[in-house]
Amino acid sequence: MLTTATYNISIFKSLVIGILLFTTQMVHAQSSNFIAAEKLYNKGDFYSALTYYKAFLANEKASKTINKFTGYLSKHTGKKAVTANTKLVATMRLATAYRLLSDYQNAAIWYDSVKQIKGWEVYSEVDYWQGVSLRASGNIVKAKTTLTSYLNLPVDKCLYLKEAKKELADMDFAANELSLKKRRKSVVTKLSSPVNGDASNYAGVFVGDNLVFSSTRSDSNQINDKANPYQHHLYTTSLGKGSTINKLLFAAQANTEQGAASFTADGKTAFFTQWNIVNGKRVGAIYISYFKDTLWSKPVGLDTLVNKPNYISQQPFISTDGKYLFFASDRVGGKGKFDIWCAELDAAFAVKKVVNLPVSVNTADNEKTPFYISTSQTLVFSSDGWVGMGGYDLFSSKQTYNVFGKATNLGSPINTNKDDMYYFAKENTKEVIDDVLLSSDRDSKCCLELFSIHRLPAPVNTILGFVKNSDTKTPITELSFNWVANDRITVTTVNTAGNYQITVPDTASYLVKLSSANYADTSVAVSHIFSHPDDSVFYQDFYMRPLPPVVTTIQRDFILYFDFDKGSINDTAKLLLDSLASVLKAHPDWKLRIDGFTDAKGADGYNLKLSKKRATACFNYLKALTINEDRLVTSFFGEAMPVAPNTTDNGLDNPIGRQLNRRVIVTIIML
Repeated sequence: MLTTATYNISIFKSLVIGILLFTTQMVHAQSSNFIAAEKLYNKGDFYSALTYYKAFLANEKASKTINKFTGYLSKHTGKKAVTANTKLVATMRLATAYRLLSDYQNAAIWYDSVKQIKGWEVYSEVDYWQGVSLRASGNIVKAKTTLTSYLNLPVDKCLYLKEAKKELADMDFAANELSLKKRRKSVVTKLSSPVNGDASNYAGVFVGDNLVFSSTRSDSNQINDKANPYQHHLYTTSLGKGSTINKLLFAAQANTEQGAASFTADGKTAFFTQWNIVNGKRVGAIYISYFKDTLWSKPVGLDTLVNKPNYISQQPFISTDGKYLFFASDRVGGKGKFDIWCAELDAAFAVKKVVNLPVSVNTADNEKTPFYISTSQTLVFSSDGWVGMGGYDLFSSKQTYNVFGKATNLGSPINTNKDDMYYFAKENTKEVIDDVLLSSDRDSKCCLELFSIHRLPAPVNTILGFVKNSDTKTPITELSFNWVANDRITVTTVNTAGNYQITVPDTASYLVKLSSANYADTSVAVSHIFSHPDDSVFYQDFYMRPLPPVVTTIQRDFILYFDFDKGSINDTAKLLLDSLASVLKAHPDWKLRIDGFTDAKGADGYNLKLSKKRATACFNYLKALTINEDRLVTSFFGEAMPVAPNTTDNGLDNPIGRQLNRRVIVTIIML
């Protein structure tokens, strides 16, 4: 018979053994969670790894997870942990997995959690990757602070020095780009479900009226315990009301993945990326398939000039004429990581040669997703090497005489602070940014989705005003009114009130010429720049100087000559003006008309001012000799009414003729 004491001891032992067994089981479960997470992470299956890392950190049992979001050609990481602290390793891996899945908000949170664990400094790159994640999630202020903190590390710890500086440059570029008030606004539309949905949908192209795109949407034919139903495949849809989305079927294909397709102009030949497993890694290569009857033929890989062994070749684009295949590859011989390459093809699509595009396109970092517009000879591609708005941006490079110009960022709203890739536009597009289909994760936590961007028409710009008599301010309605720009003349009319209106482009410079009976010919330079979105009207008024009335009581004219480009009176002219002043003093009822002229060298507007300066100089000289100014009438005509030719018959300069035209005519008017 057990005593009470013996019974209590027995119960205590059972409890201790139970606790030890439970603890052992939990430790084993946690160890299993961490091991499973590490295997998935090192395989590149970041989405599945998340569940096991979180279960490990929370001391919970992990539930089985099917990978829904495979990264586009995710590489095997194969990196060993830098510390034995499994909690620290799991937290860092968790943050990195979120970042590699483009879930930057969660990535930033978990990178912050890393820094709360003792010994986190072994991961010197934490501030860099947290800064990247903060930038991509839109927290620019904190991103700049975090990246600046990273740059303050010792040089040997700052492994991403160049990249961190570029991130800061990207944020400055983005701030400036977003501050611009653009004349033409764009409408950004996320393609609706079921094109976009609970998966990655990207690399859209139109083949006729049908959209072809790559997607990791669930494939019902592969839902079982052995196959992942969320793989990359090509799909097509007409986008019409009630249209369905169908998988693009290739002959003799099973359990393979495809993405980023490009089609010949007739839509009957397809080039696309397909993945193979090589030494445990997914390696992309470019394949070709032909449409026959109702099925695409079995894909055949292009030769090793394109698919170089042990390297990735992906994202092909076939030119409209079928002669060139652009693609991205990390093959040896490039400028950096992934570069844009171009293969020259023969009529049967056999590869003749492959060239690496120049440094005006490729950088030491990544250039991907090429697209070539034949009509404008413009290459569009994505890059994380050129300064942009953050992540991958889309750039263009204009080809002139087979030379590609420096990459130009396509700006907002095509580019954002996240990844923007896979540009598509119709072949006859006039401008690169008018109507665009692209792939972006701007509205997603994890994946690329399809967006269309349509640029609205430019505002209609006008210049308006009136034409009036400079003395009386009354309207002038009968005149010749021409706007000259780049040797093109726009004839303008005025209404009965002397008002006019002309439609103009955003930026232009004109020489406006006005002629009317009884008025001096008038030329005015008019330039305008419409830059603000709300600007569409520019006001410009014109005044014409009336010619003096014709008089019959003229005794004679006196001519004063001037040096080239001078408005000052020389000594000979002063002697003549002195004599005329004496005559006027002797005849108080007489007046003088003073008319200024120039030769034809120089712009019309400048010569008009110079002729006025010469007439005014004579007026002021006579006034200083006590001739009352109401007896002096000045007019100026610029280069109009020459008395001698400014050039010879063969078009050469005529200095003697020009000297005769640089004059002031002083006429005595006897009343």
